[in-house]
Amino acid sequence: MQRAMAVVTERRKEIGLKKALGAGLGYLFALRVSLSVFSRTVHFLFALVPITILVSALIAVVACLIPVRKTVEIDPALVLRGE
Repeated sequence: MQRAMAVVTERRKEIGLKKALGAGLGYLFALRVSLSVFSRTVHFLFALVPITILVSALIAVVACLIPVRKTVEIDPALVLRGE
């Protein structure tokens, strides 16, 4: 588990860049598909941003419940000894 956290910490900038590129390219892809299939453009609604953030946070919290519960049950002394 510690090894995975170290990798994530080391690659934090790369992960952020990939997320940003994915969002921009995803929007462009959605726009292109919408134009070719429906002959309509895609509009970005700024009013949905707070709702999207809240729903994303809720999903993240729910997704973390089981791993956190398992992690809390681990005895730290055993981990520090390498067992």
